[in-house]
Amino acid sequence: MGTDNITGIKGKIAIVTGSSKGIGKAVAIAFAKSKDYSGIVINGRKMEEVREVAGHIKRMGCDALAIEADMSKEDDCIKLIERANNSFGRINVLVNNVPFENTTTEEWYKIIGVDLTGPFKCSREAVKHMEKQNPKWGCIINISSVHQRIPKPHYVPYATSKARVEMMTKTIALELAKDNIRVKLVAPGAIQTDMNIELEENNAELKKP
Repeated sequence: MGTDNITGIKGKIAIVTGSSKGIGKAVAIAFAKSKDYSGIVINGRKMEEVREVAGHIKRMGCDALAIEADMSKEDDCIKLIERANNSFGRINVLVNNVPFENTTTEEWYKIIGVDLTGPFKCSREAVKHMEKQNPKWGCIINISSVHQRIPKPHYVPYATSKARVEMMTKTIALELAKDNIRVKLVAPGAIQTDMNIELEENNAELKKP
């Protein structure tokens, strides 16, 4: 396997939440293609979809573990991190990716729970293992949205949760810097995934500035 240029760690282990489809799936596949990872944990709320992606990763020559878990539930977050660490013996990278299609705008607390509290819980649990590893090193990547700064009408809970993710990421990054654990934020706009098929086919919408 490849070697991390900074740490010299070979065969890193990554957890990618919400990786049964969309951006998370693309991230997991990109990790596998990089040859820098020996194992990737695939997560989603439908085991059939999770297993399908894990199987695809394995056929690429990278080990994969399929775990069904709901990131809005604390027990599921803890289970995800514990199973990953028990299976591979370490956690080097955690990508907190929450698929937007798994939420509804009517459920404020559900959205906050999935988009904000879920990443917090997973990060908290992963750090417990990262701090014990030798060498002490890790990377947490939170997948947010451009709507952490750009308001979107009729999406008040979603935009609010994403804005909070940005500040949470910055604050955790400062706290964990001393432990050689990096915390990053990626805030993409519309991505060419299944959830944006209608937009992709709408030429008038695509031409808007």
